[in-house]
Amino acid sequence: MAGSRRKEHQEPNLVLPTFPFQFPKISEAIGNNLCSIPSEEDIKETVFSIDKNSVAGPDGFSSSFYHACWDFIARDIYDAVRDFFSGTPMPRSFTATTIVLIPKVDSPQTWNDFRPISLCNVTNKILSKLLYRRISQALPELISPSQSGFVRQTY
Repeated sequence: MAGSRRKEHQEPNLVLPTFPFQFPKISEAIGNNLCSIPSEEDIKETVFSIDKNSVAGPDGFSSSFYHACWDFIARDIYDAVRDFFSGTPMPRSFTATTIVLIPKVDSPQTWNDFRPISLCNVTNKILSKLLYRRISQALPELISPSQSGFVRQTY
């Protein structure tokens, strides 16, 4: 009796329909670009595309330092970027960020009177910008036109 009762309350086997939608795929060229190690030219261009007036992160080195000392530090930056794109875990110091509260009003009284900003190390900015450039090339192939409101259009 208990066995027959249990069968009455079991859900029938559900058969899910096949999903008729084909997810978009990126081209082989863009896929290869996403996984490739950036060239020294790409890395240097990325470094110099960061505003010189960008404030230093927790490591104390501003982007103007990277610009001014590029001939001395270039090899280290190339190696760090290559290591990252080869799968080597980044040291925690690369992703260290300092949160600074900027007052919105003359005499701030509450947390709402401040605007938080994040100060990141330039190495983190370099890696983020390289990744952004690569991913942004793939987005038009992955996002449908009806969902592309926040995708920068290239004309």
